[in-house]
Amino acid sequence: GAADGIAPAMLSRFPGARALPGRDPVKFHLYPGKTGYDGSRRFCLDALTPLPPRAFLIADYTLNEPLNYTQIVYGVRPDVEVTYVSPRNQLRRALELTQDSRRVYLAARDGFYDTDGLSTRFEIRPSGPVFELIPR
Repeated sequence: GAADGIAPAMLSRFPGARALPGRDPVKFHLYPGKTGYDGSRRFCLDALTPLPPRAFLIADYTLNEPLNYTQIVYGVRPDVEVTYVSPRNQLRRALELTQDSRRVYLAARDGFYDTDGLSTRFEIRPSGPVFELIPR
């Protein structure tokens, strides 16, 4: 609707409103009722369902919680390991996992992820709403 065009323009007025996959940050914070809001569930299902067996998904705290909730409550992809890894340890952890033949993914590519460091050893390729780390 008309609000769709307004929300992106207003984002700069809300510096604390983080843009997350499946969620318009302005409408999310300005619409208190959130009736029928299912962006988080859609993101989690779209992120987890197509991952290969035993994939490892690095997620910051904000995305880690709904992903874990989806796994535990809905029983979606319990074989996928979703874990918070601090940005300073993401490159080291991704290298360890890929050396063990695990496929590694990032839940997002914003400031909560060390994309500069990871890019030195991995191609960061979109894979649905998440990003696969492909060793160079």
